[in-house]
Amino acid sequence: MPAMSVSSLPPLLSLQQSGSIQPLGPFRLHVVLKQGRDLAAKDSCGTSDPYVKFKLGNKVIHRSKTVYRDLNPIWEEDFYAHVDDLNTPLHIRVFDYDWGLQDDFLGAATFDLNQLELNKVNLYSLDLFADDMDGRQGIIDLSIGLYPKMTEDDGDQVFCSQRCPSKIGDQAKKLKVQIWSSIVNILIIEGRHLTDKEGEPLCKPYLRLRLANEKYKTKSVTRNSNTSVTWLEQFDFHLYEDQSHFLEINLHEKEWKGSLGRDESIARAVLDLGSIEGERTHSLNCEFQHGGSGILSLLITISGTTASETISDLSTHQLAEHSKEAEIIQKRYGLWKTLHNLRDVGHLSVKVFRATGLASADIGGKSDPFCVLQLVNSRLQTQTEYKTLNPSWNKIFTFNVKDINSVLQVTVYDEDRDHRFEFLGAVVIPLLRVANGQKRWYALKERKLRARAKGSNPQILLELNVVWNEIRATIQTLQPKEKKYIEPELKFNRHTFVRNVIRVKAIVMDIIEIGKYIESVHSQYFFNS
Repeated sequence: MPAMSVSSLPPLLSLQQSGSIQPLGPFRLHVVLKQGRDLAAKDSCGTSDPYVKFKLGNKVIHRSKTVYRDLNPIWEEDFYAHVDDLNTPLHIRVFDYDWGLQDDFLGAATFDLNQLELNKVNLYSLDLFADDMDGRQGIIDLSIGLYPKMTEDDGDQVFCSQRCPSKIGDQAKKLKVQIWSSIVNILIIEGRHLTDKEGEPLCKPYLRLRLANEKYKTKSVTRNSNTSVTWLEQFDFHLYEDQSHFLEINLHEKEWKGSLGRDESIARAVLDLGSIEGERTHSLNCEFQHGGSGILSLLITISGTTASETISDLSTHQLAEHSKEAEIIQKRYGLWKTLHNLRDVGHLSVKVFRATGLASADIGGKSDPFCVLQLVNSRLQTQTEYKTLNPSWNKIFTFNVKDINSVLQVTVYDEDRDHRFEFLGAVVIPLLRVANGQKRWYALKERKLRARAKGSNPQILLELNVVWNEIRATIQTLQPKEKKYIEPELKFNRHTFVRNVIRVKAIVMDIIEIGKYIESVHSQYFFNS
């Protein structure tokens, strides 16, 4: 393949000056990562396990597969990305993968998107340079094309290609190496009036959930007498930009086999996640179709976005807009508007800045922390900051307050490579004790909130602001509290169990001794008389 060195390229034509294309989008960027040449050796065997990360601004748009033990890796993989501003450079960073340890940095290159011409593909050979070394550290070969925003016809072609069986495997391999853009948290509450194709009630139904290549299965639950089934199970899906945003929920019956003798779906419901507003917890009722029938109640939240310039990003939180929004909120919960909506008690905003001193959850002495905020059944989370014990999230989240006596729980977790998580610390803040507009550090505690969490004095920097209507809050206090669907699991503790058994035994023995004493007193009395 002919390769062109960046230094040998002709003088770049500024597309902004030529007038052929405006620097502000939207555009579609198509990148084909071809190969690497003469990369640095970081392993003791004299090779490396290289992979490449592509970033636009602060957002990782693609992570390549890892090629093991090769200084001249061949990737031959491509991806698309949406570009709104050609003045934002494309950053290419190459790493050496180390299992359980911090990945070694091999080198980086920066590509100016202003040199691209619309609807034209060019080959580039980019020199890699490391921050701590002099001289070139290898070469990355790639081709880049720039196109207008995707049309409806292009969308149809993508949809058809996703349904084509011959390309499903290739698409699955792509998704495994891409970086997810947000988290879809789903809480399955209950199903009502679940029936099969003949209209007969289901006795032990369960659900299968699928989003692209991620699949989950609920437990099988016995139907109640009132024709409802309660699951109360929570799942996390990872949403990628280039994958289908349709969540498929299939209804099954335990020990029921279809005409082909296998476990077949009785009914199906499909949710379009693209139509659901992010950074909010939504209560939805999905209707099953395509065979059986019934209604599924669930809570769904799309958060944890890795993209900058979202509604939760502090960098886009303008002061003028913030003051205007605060004025509107103050009016909404004024005493003169008390009777407008009695259930809407107040509004809570939480700014999550950063955390320090977290415990190391990985073998390499680092963690991949993210933060989860829960107010009763509303649940939001930040993006994951990788390989750090002092993450900076810089997000702002808002909650609707239904009960001023509620408690905000902030929990920090470590994300593992298989998308599981490990507890790092938590703090609980009653809304009635919030000091509005006060930016302060909160100590992170262990699960039972009795002592400090592991780490070097772990703490999190937050700023809270709650606005509420006193009369609505008083009325809501007299009403039944909102049921919290997910309660912490109570684990069996042998020492506590033995201690309680000893206490009960001591009480029983005392009662027996008292009974014997009373009996002896009665016997003595009758003997004397």
